[in-house]
Amino acid sequence: MELVDRETPDLADGEVLIRNACLSLDAGTRMWMGPREDSYSPPTPLGSPIISTVLGTVTGSRHPDFRPGDLVRAYGQWADYSVSCPDEVYVERVSRRLDDPRQHLGVFGANGWTACLGVLEYGAAKPGETFVVSAASGVTGALAGQIAKQHGRRVLGITGSPEKGAWLRELGFDAAVDRTTGDLGEALREACPDGIDVYFDNVGGAVLDAALGSMALFGRVAVCGLLSVYDRDEPAPGPARFDQILMAAGPIENRPGT
Repeated sequence: MELVDRETPDLADGEVLIRNACLSLDAGTRMWMGPREDSYSPPTPLGSPIISTVLGTVTGSRHPDFRPGDLVRAYGQWADYSVSCPDEVYVERVSRRLDDPRQHLGVFGANGWTACLGVLEYGAAKPGETFVVSAASGVTGALAGQIAKQHGRRVLGITGSPEKGAWLRELGFDAAVDRTTGDLGEALREACPDGIDVYFDNVGGAVLDAALGSMALFGRVAVCGLLSVYDRDEPAPGPARFDQILMAAGPIENRPGT
C-alpha cells in the first residue's frame, strides 16, 4: 500500500460524495487485496483505493435519494472522501442519535448483524448449551460471545494471549483458551467435557480441526470467517477432522424426530 494525493473526482449521475469520518478495518479486507476471483467480493485492482465500509457525511449528491448532510454507512474507499453509487453498492442513511456514531460500524453494523445471526439463527444456540467462538477478541467474536451469554449459554472464547483471555472474562465469557500454548484440542476437551454444542468459527484451519474433535452430538458449526487463510492466493484446504461431521451426528435412533 502507499499513501497518495489525488483530486476528488467529479460525480457522475447516480453517485454520492461522502466525507469519511471512520473507516472499517475488517479481516475480509486482506482477502480482497489478493487476486482470487471466486470470493464473495471481487479483488481490489492494484493502484486503486482499498475498499471497505465507511461512515461519513454526504457532501455532494447526484442521486435522488441522498442529499448533502446525510450521515451514511457505505461501501467506500480508504480516503478522505469516498465516491459511491447507491444503485450498485451498499449505501444507507443512518441515525445521528447514537452517543457514539462509530457503533454504526460495530454493534449496529455488519459485525453485529453477523454475530447475532450466527449465534441465534445459524448456530441455533439454546439455553444451557456450550458455545465456543474463535478469534474471540475480535469485534465479531466478542459480540457473538456476549450475545450467546445473554441468551443463557456457557461461553468459551479461543484467543491468542492471556491478556486477551482476561479481557474476554471481563466481557462475561465463562472461560478462555489460549490457542498459542499447548495442545488446543486437549484444552478444548478439558474445558468442554460434554462437548461443544455450537462452534462459531472465524479462523478455519487447525483451530477448526481442534474444535471439530470436541463437538457434541448434534452440534452446529456457524462458519463466519477463515482468518488463517486470508493471506493465501490458493483455495483453503478442507478440514482434517471432516469425518467428525458424520461421527458426531450420533446414532440414527437418537436423532431428533426419530
